[in-house]
Amino acid sequence: MQKMTEVIWLLFIWLTGACIFSFADAAAWRLVRNMDILRDRSRCDSCGRVLSFWEMLPVAGWLLCRGRCAFCGRRVSLRHPAAELAGGFTAWLCAAYLGISAESVLTFLFLSVLAAVTMADLDVMEIPDCFHAVILILAGLSMLFSMLDAAVGQGSSWISAPSLLSRITGGLCVSLPMWLLTMKIPGAFGGGDIKLSAVCGLFLGWRRMTAAVILAVLSAGAWGVFLLAGRRAGRKDHFAFAPFLCGGMFAVIFWGGPLWAWYKGLLLP
Repeated sequence: MQKMTEVIWLLFIWLTGACIFSFADAAAWRLVRNMDILRDRSRCDSCGRVLSFWEMLPVAGWLLCRGRCAFCGRRVSLRHPAAELAGGFTAWLCAAYLGISAESVLTFLFLSVLAAVTMADLDVMEIPDCFHAVILILAGLSMLFSMLDAAVGQGSSWISAPSLLSRITGGLCVSLPMWLLTMKIPGAFGGGDIKLSAVCGLFLGWRRMTAAVILAVLSAGAWGVFLLAGRRAGRKDHFAFAPFLCGGMFAVIFWGGPLWAWYKGLLLP
C-alpha cells in the first residue's frame, strides 16, 4: 500500500511539473506572436485549429496523435512534448533535492520561467520583460521566506538559501560586467540577457550566479566553435545566449556542489 502511495505521489509530481512547463511553453509561444497568454487557446502550429482537451494531455496527447495534428495531419513540433517531459523531470529533481517545501516550489517556478525564457529566445532572440518581472517577484518571495525562517530560528528548508548581501551582489556580479562590455562593444550582449542576469542573480546569489555564467560561456563557446567548424555560421553571426545561461543556472541549482568540488580538484590536485 505504501509503495502504491509513493507511485501515485511521484506521478502527481510529474504531471504537475509537465503541466506547468506546458503552460510555460504556451506562454513563450504566444508572447512572441503578440497573443494573450491567458485568453488565447492552444492551437495547431500549422492549421491554427484549437486543440481539444485530450490533445493537450502532457506527452500522452502527442503520442495518441502520433506526433501529428488530428485535423491537418502536419507534424507537431517535438518542442511541446520535450517541454512537458522536462517539466516532469524538473519537478522530480526539485522534490528529490529540496523536498516538499516553499524552497522547492519557488525553485521549480523559477526554472519554469527559465524554460519559457529559453523557448522565447530561441524563437525570436528576445526575452519578454514580463519574464524578468516574474523572476523578480520570485526572488522577493525567496528573500521573504528566508528571512521568516531566520526569524523563527528554523533554517532547515532554507539552509542553502543565499543571504541578502549575496543576492544583491548576485544581481550585479554578472549583469554589470555584461552591461559595461556591451557599452564597449555594441551587440556583445542583448538587453534581455543583461536584465535576466540581474534578476536571476537576486534569486540565486553571487556564488551560484557566477558559476552559472561560467558554464554558460563555456557551453556557448563550444557551440560557437561547432557552428564555425561546420560552416553553419560566420564570425559575425549571433545566436541566442539565454538558453546557455538558463542551462547553467539549472545545473548549479542541483549540482553546484559537485561541480565546484570537481573544479577545485582540477586546480588543486
